[in-house]
Amino acid sequence: MKCLNTIVPILLVFSGTVSDGVSLTFSPAKVIFSGICILLQVNVFLDHLSCVFVTVYQAAKDAAGSHDVLSEIFERIQAFLTRVKICSGIELTKEMTEMLGKIMAEVLCILTLSTKEIKQGILIFAQAGRKREIESALQRLDKLTQEETRMTVASTLQAVDKINRSQSRSELRNWLFPPDPSINHRISRSRHHEGTATWFFDNTSFNEWKSSHSLLWINGKPGSGKSILCSSIVENIKDMSNDGLGSICYFYFDYKDTSKRDIHGLLSSLLDMLNLDERLPVYIIIDALDECPNTPPTSSPRGKVLDLLEDLSLPSLHIPLHDQGGQRDDIINYVDFVVHSHKGTQKWRSEDKDLVIQRLSEGANGMFRWVVCQLDRLCQSFPSRIRKILDDLPMTLDETYIQSYKTSPRKNGSTPIVFYNASLCRSAHYESKNLPKF
Repeated sequence: MKCLNTIVPILLVFSGTVSDGVSLTFSPAKVIFSGICILLQVNVFLDHLSCVFVTVYQAAKDAAGSHDVLSEIFERIQAFLTRVKICSGIELTKEMTEMLGKIMAEVLCILTLSTKEIKQGILIFAQAGRKREIESALQRLDKLTQEETRMTVASTLQAVDKINRSQSRSELRNWLFPPDPSINHRISRSRHHEGTATWFFDNTSFNEWKSSHSLLWINGKPGSGKSILCSSIVENIKDMSNDGLGSICYFYFDYKDTSKRDIHGLLSSLLDMLNLDERLPVYIIIDALDECPNTPPTSSPRGKVLDLLEDLSLPSLHIPLHDQGGQRDDIINYVDFVVHSHKGTQKWRSEDKDLVIQRLSEGANGMFRWVVCQLDRLCQSFPSRIRKILDDLPMTLDETYIQSYKTSPRKNGSTPIVFYNASLCRSAHYESKNLPKF
């Protein structure tokens, strides 16, 4: 009964493991064992199982010389079950789970054979001329238990190492106090229009960068959607990382956040993300270097970052974003989407819609933000004013901000200055709350 009291709760904990192990030799066992565990949980099967063990002990008393042998069998099983009980409180690897399944299958096999032999009154190990089945099962159990012990030691060492690494990383993070680039990444992803930037991942230079040790420079005019593209690249490399094909670190410079303006913010953030594995390539992605200040003339924050990149002595690849056909197609598709889906265009004539798509696509010159600004103004205007607005389109993004400054409504005689001042800092930061993301 002592062995029974131990085995029942363990069987419940490892119900899936045991059923898998037993099914290795008897395929319907998994379904049968699941039913047994349900009975155990409602305490119905417990009485039946107890009767089996009572029968075992009673038969052992009636079989001369068998009681000591049976005690030895149960003691060996008891020792193993004590180890298994410890395993029930930790996370098991796939290999450990499979091993425990095989061992539990042997335990049940031994109990079955013992019951059968004792009922027949012939539980005697040393019979001349043949080796008993139960002795063979015990030997298999011993061998599996030894292997389980080695695996447990290895798993324990790995767990301890993982804890130590976790503690070290936590201490390092507290010391570095890095800024969080995931905030910028989430903002950029929220502005991404479905389908844009997919062309970029077929670019020859991009794929060469992924397969070689090199620097890839992507430049574009203000408002060309570089940060949105950067977020798409991050997601692309994250997919590789999830597949075990690489490791990723990324950073977004941000002139609005003082902790993301210099080389300290960059390096501390990259170190915090870094997952060193000599078997995997490490991909580092940095966005908005133009938001890293370039003053004073000597030893500027931007200069220090450029010096660091130069010291890497890596071959350079280059993609001018505003010259790419895929960029132009993305802009055309975005304009077409807004014109045919925005509620502010529902009353437009079809010929006016076609004209808006044509004019904005021709005038964008690779600048997503320029297109967003024009669409924002058009969607808020009366249909009768569409052609007039198209005839007076500003040529550049700065001119667009100045036009917004001049035409913005004034309250209580105040002068709106936010758009023009924004263009002095970085002309890509015009926000529209009325248009879809791009």
